[in-house]
Amino acid sequence: MRQAVIYTFTFILLAPAFLNAATPQETLRSSIQKSIQFVEAKGVYWIESKKCVSCHRIGNMIWSLSAAKKKGLQVSDQLDEWIKWSNTDVQRKKDNGEIIGHLNKTGVVQIIQTNTLSGTERATELTKTILPLILPDQNEDGSWKPGGQLPSQKRDKAETTQVTTMWIALALVQKTPNTEPPEQLVKALQYIEDLPNGKSAEWYVVRSLLERAQGNDEQAESQIAALVAAQKEDGGWGWNLEEASDALATGMALYALSKANSSKEVADSIDNAQQFLISTQQDDGSWKVNGTKINKRDAPIETSIYWGATWAVLGLSETLP
Repeated sequence: MRQAVIYTFTFILLAPAFLNAATPQETLRSSIQKSIQFVEAKGVYWIESKKCVSCHRIGNMIWSLSAAKKKGLQVSDQLDEWIKWSNTDVQRKKDNGEIIGHLNKTGVVQIIQTNTLSGTERATELTKTILPLILPDQNEDGSWKPGGQLPSQKRDKAETTQVTTMWIALALVQKTPNTEPPEQLVKALQYIEDLPNGKSAEWYVVRSLLERAQGNDEQAESQIAALVAAQKEDGGWGWNLEEASDALATGMALYALSKANSSKEVADSIDNAQQFLISTQQDDGSWKVNGTKINKRDAPIETSIYWGATWAVLGLSETLP
């Protein structure tokens, strides 16, 4: 009897170690697959009802689904059609003559990331046609103005401008690594060089990706270390780092961690983030995510819920072996 008590007590002491064990791959894949159904259903509704690639939605959709497909998960056989449509629609002119892609440059970046994941000659050709869309309207200081819904986000507008500029610079760095960089990229990198650290998870995510794309591994790992240090006890990150954890920020952080140098700290951080997402996923495959706009920050809204699901799929897929 006494021996049984000792065994029971020992198990209780060791329980946290078991809880922190690596998440089974079948559990991760099941979670991603459930979310894929949500992402596809809501994305198709948007394509069919709105008939517009903008609003920072469809770019996230096709990017996340492409990442899932590359890891052997089941996605719709319409994905190639959605990618082709996105590359075409982003070049469409509105009734007033404005080109869709000029108004939503970060959406174009998401499509470029999708094309890059595909890795086909056709995808490369598609990128060549849309890459010029992100070049116009650069400010004198090297930044680009955030488009669409982004200026009203619940963080300082200067930080949103920085994040927008870093995403655009990332796409330009990735697509012109062995050629003379366009003057827009040179100006953007000068603008970014001495920026103060931001307060949102996205700031650290995109800064780490941009530094790594330039071959600045030490600087990239510095941003990763800051991101790991900001991880909350529940395993997630808040969209703004002082906020409660959500799937949007956690999916973004996972994506950045998937590109980081291997270490025990990074591995533990990835596992804890995966467990957070699995434990908080809803039955329909989505997650509750509060709005990212300043006037809708206190409750979940449909747009942020969708963004959270796409980033969760992207982050979880990229951290699969």
